[in-house]
Order: sequence, then C-alpha cells, then structure tokens
Amino acid sequence: MSDFFELASKAKRIEYAPCSNDPHNTGGKNSRQALGFDEKGNCIFKAYYDDDGNFRLETIKDKNGMKEKRDFGSDDLENASTFCLSDKQIKELKEAQNFVSGLKQKEPKSSQLPQRNPAEMLKNGMNVKLSEKSRLPFAPDIEELTISKGEDGVLRMRGISKDGKQSIDFSYRDGIAQFELTDGKTKRSYNNKMGGKWTYRDLTSSNGTRYFDSDCGELVASTMGKTFDKVKQKYLAPQKSQNMNKALFSSRGKGKE
Repeated sequence: MSDFFELASKAKRIEYAPCSNDPHNTGGKNSRQALGFDEKGNCIFKAYYDDDGNFRLETIKDKNGMKEKRDFGSDDLENASTFCLSDKQIKELKEAQNFVSGLKQKEPKSSQLPQRNPAEMLKNGMNVKLSEKSRLPFAPDIEELTISKGEDGVLRMRGISKDGKQSIDFSYRDGIAQFELTDGKTKRSYNNKMGGKWTYRDLTSSNGTRYFDSDCGELVASTMGKTFDKVKQKYLAPQKSQNMNKALFSSRGKGKE
C-alpha cells in the first residue's frame, strides 16, 4: 500500500478553501488549498493547487511524538532531470500529483467554499509569493513573504532568500516601522523612532553605534508598505482609510505615496 493511499484512508475530514498565495509557491491562477485531518483532528496533509496545474503537497506524520514532514511539488517534477532526481523520487512526485488531482476532483463548487476571515488569515500568517515584477529591490532574491499580525497589533512581514543570504524582518504599528535587513555579509537593524529619521545599527559589530541612513530606510519602508497594500487590496477586503503606505509616511510628515 502506497503512502498516499494510506494518507487518503486516514483522512476522515477534508477542508477546502481559497487561499491568498499558498506557502508553497504554486504561483498560478485561482490558488486553493485542501487540508486533511485524521479521526483525532490532527492535520495529516496540506495540499495547494491552482488552475494552471501547479501543486504542492505537505504530508505530516506523527513518528514517536515527533512531526515528520515531507514536501512534494510540481516544480520538482518539472525539473527532475535538472535536480538529478532518482526514479523513486520521480515516482513519488507523480503519486503526489495524482493524489492532489484526486483532491481537486472532489473539491466543492467555488460558491460552496468557505470564505476566510482576513483577521484570521493575518493571525495565522499568510504566505505571499512575489512575482518577478514585485520583487523587493533591496533583496531581489527573496521569492515570498510571510505576513502576520499578532494580538499586540504589530504587523510583521518576513522573507528570506533560498540561499539564506538575503532576508528582511519588517514590523509596523501606528506609523512606527523597524526592520532587520541582511544582504550577504551586511546585517543591519533600522528604525524610524528618532523624530521620524531613519537610523541603523550594524548587527555584525558590538559597539552599538547608530548611524543615519534615510535612503535605505525610506526605500524599504515604502516598498514594504506598498507590498502590503497590494496584498490587502487583493485578499483582505481593504478599506481606503486604512492604507499602510500613506499612514507610514504621513505620520512622519513625508507625504509620500
């Protein structure tokens, strides 16, 4: 019995829902998700797929009290020769593809899919893929961002490149922004708490000295603000009065869009 057949037999409940941009980068049109739960209510798989044939599947096993996760995706299957995958790995990817196709066939009509609450999406954290045009100019190798908003009201946007050399950890609340930016050997912590002027501290140094750098601070804040506003416009039922980028700059008298 294959692992996927066993997985299907253990799934006592499957929940379907539209999703913003799934955490596994299907990147296609009309992305959806299907979550499978066993008889105890434990999530045993997470499937993401779209209308362009892309898919990602994450399986979750409880092995001696530890969560064992495996990940399968259409991009791996398409690049099997490039990645020098074995026949066994290719077979598993095709079985995963068939498993997700089966889930897709059982999917309720779109009108019957539950609508996700925007606040809940942010609380749980939503993963958004960045297209080539929407990449961050200060960290172009970052392909996706995780966006969340905790009970403290702080909005966080985090991302890291596949090679780990570029990263951004940006937080915002009530016009105050701060972030950590890494690019190769450079690692800095920025904030705009000193009268709205951007300063940074070199995290690779132990002296704690702060330096002014309005150019980088403004670029990152503006980019992250606009990125969030685009995500909100598309997925979070926005209100025109709640524009992060406007609020971020108008609160400091910048008046920039």
